[in-house]
Amino acid sequence: MAENFSKGFLPYYFYNHNYFLLSIKIYFIMKKITLLLAFILTTMLSFGIDMSGTYTVGTGGAYETLGAAVADLNGATITGNVILEIISDLTEPVNVGLCKDFGNYSLLIRPNEDVDRVVTFTQSSDNAASSGNFIIGLSNVGSWSSIGTSKNITIDGFAPGGNTRRLTFQNQSTNNNACKPIMVLGSTDNIVIKNCNLLDKTSGSSAFGAFTIRVRVEASVDYIPNNITVDNCYLSSVSITAAGIAITNSNTPTGRPTGLVFKNNKIEVKHRAVSLNYSGTCDVFNNEIKVNQTTSGMASFGIGGTSAGLVLTNVYNNRIIQLSTANTAGGGNGIRGIQASAGGTWNIYNNFITGFSTPATGTTEIVGIRSGSASNIYHNTIVMNNVSTTGPGTTPTAGIVTYTTAVAIKNNIIITEEDDFASYCINASSAIPATSDYNLLFRTGTTNAKIGYTATGAQATLGDWQTASSKDANSKSAPVHFIDAANGDLRLTGDSEHDDHLAVPLMTEVPNDMFNIARATPYTYAGAHQSVMPFYWTSVATPSISARILRTYEGVQIELKGTSTVEIYTTSGMLIDKVRTSGTYTKDLNSGVYIIRIDGQATKFMK
Repeated sequence: MAENFSKGFLPYYFYNHNYFLLSIKIYFIMKKITLLLAFILTTMLSFGIDMSGTYTVGTGGAYETLGAAVADLNGATITGNVILEIISDLTEPVNVGLCKDFGNYSLLIRPNEDVDRVVTFTQSSDNAASSGNFIIGLSNVGSWSSIGTSKNITIDGFAPGGNTRRLTFQNQSTNNNACKPIMVLGSTDNIVIKNCNLLDKTSGSSAFGAFTIRVRVEASVDYIPNNITVDNCYLSSVSITAAGIAITNSNTPTGRPTGLVFKNNKIEVKHRAVSLNYSGTCDVFNNEIKVNQTTSGMASFGIGGTSAGLVLTNVYNNRIIQLSTANTAGGGNGIRGIQASAGGTWNIYNNFITGFSTPATGTTEIVGIRSGSASNIYHNTIVMNNVSTTGPGTTPTAGIVTYTTAVAIKNNIIITEEDDFASYCINASSAIPATSDYNLLFRTGTTNAKIGYTATGAQATLGDWQTASSKDANSKSAPVHFIDAANGDLRLTGDSEHDDHLAVPLMTEVPNDMFNIARATPYTYAGAHQSVMPFYWTSVATPSISARILRTYEGVQIELKGTSTVEIYTTSGMLIDKVRTSGTYTKDLNSGVYIIRIDGQATKFMK
């Protein structure tokens, strides 16, 4: 035993002991590796992947659906600008929520080439949290707790180098009516939706729009979107209760959204084109609007505020050219072009408003502009065309109806062609506007149509209105000719070109017309369209000019009593000469008819 111990056991012991120690070392090394891998995996799950650059979305792309791409964005670390390029039509089986602050970077969603791309949402049920098909500001459409901050996101329907709306977001008729194509909520900032088609194909009772901004209080925190732009989009809805663009609230936040811009869009809806239910500061301009309500008992409009608390609303250069109602039950229902209500100040200028239509039976509201809040109404062209209804609703049929004295009405063209029942250019039965002047007020009929209405009753003529209201001292009444009023083209033409009945003083607040043409000075055209200059002064109110105009063999000689501005035009409005001078001015002219304007006053001259 001793020999075996001394010669055999010791080597065996040391060999196995070393193997045991080596095994322990390997065990602890593997444990460290396992823990490291677990840490790395946990980190990836917690912070997501890094994302920057361009990712394709669609058949054969990096992502098969928009939802899959957005899911990665929600959890990603953004290391640069991100572009999602839509490479095919997409069918989204569930509604999508994106909530991401891109910080110093941005997200752009666009079609990859100049080919139509349609994103169709097919989820039939509503979301557990906010309604909407594609929601910006909520990462999980099933939980309000996922509301948060989203910044610097643009959806552009133009492909690179393209100029055609190629990207469409739409739902299906079988979808829940509250889920509209795009919803923006949360503490969002710098969100731009442009050059897209937003189509709401659902029916029901929801007042949301094809594009909706939703202001909300969640866990006692105000979540208010700011600096949101919708530009050059086509928006439509077949729902009798929905809007094209809507701003609304969920609970009652104390703040209001600011920096809202809705421009250059074409909006075709049944109920309300631009519904500013919970707006703050907003600009609505250069839009073409058609409203065709097919159900009675609805209070529809082109652009309007409905909930007290608005701050500043600028509405200008819009063509509101279809205002159709099916209402037959009178009351407060019907159709309004612009509803300047819900507080704050409304600046309304350079708009066309026309295209009214009604059923042949019953009664209904028909109003160009309803002013219930402080309003500056300048240079609009409003034509109340003849309609089929038998009478008005609660609000009288009128181009402008005032419910507050804090209204300024200047330099407008307001015409009523409805003579089968009482209609008015201006109805101020509830409140005489603080200012009303330099308007062109005209009625085409004399049976029931009237220029105005005050608390003392109907005022048939301009003189009657001036006496009863003590307003419109410098306003005029004369026929106006338009290119195609029946189809909404209220540009001046024919005998209205050069017509001094339309001459009004230039307002610094409105230096351009609705087509961005600089207005003439010191006199420009009433209404939204700056027509051909100069004016032919024919009215008895034309100021006298301190000058003698003489025909000479060469042309014309003008003897001035002081320093004056002399302008010579052809009858087509082409400027021949303009000079600031005194004494005697001469100009060689060919035989023909010219317009000579001295200090803004024009006269016809024949050589």
